Amino acid sequence: MREPPFAFLLLTLAYVMSGRLGLMLAVPPGYATATFPPAGIAVAAMLIAGRATLPWTFLGSFLLNLWTGYGVVQSLGPSAIAIALIIAAASTVQAALAGGAMRRWLGVPTPLDNGRDLTRFLALSPLCCMSSATV
Repeated sequence: MREPPFAFLLLTLAYVMSGRLGLMLAVPPGYATATFPPAGIAVAAMLIAGRATLPWTFLGSFLLNLWTGYGVVQSLGPSAIAIALIIAAASTVQAALAGGAMRRWLGVPTPLDNGRDLTRFLALSPLCCMSSATV
């Protein structure tokens, strides 16, 4: 199934906006938060639409981290851009690994319309996210 380009733009927008909201949960002065909704959005996008979502996840993470970096020092130097690129790459790898594992273990398409499929999804979701959290 080929997704319309608008859907991919929405993925990027959802990543950035939910990331800003998620970072509001961070304990100052840091940027670490116990829950980060964009990670789940990226994994779900990978599960549903496959590898075509990864560049858009990368773009969303890159823009979010540029925005966050700019908010700290009110400028964007080479180091801020490099950090945003590295974080975006790691976020993309995380979505690829977790989403790919979910696609492999649950199958595609994943209708989730019976108890067995839902149970597998609920059991595998934390395992996939924990295994990719080390990226």
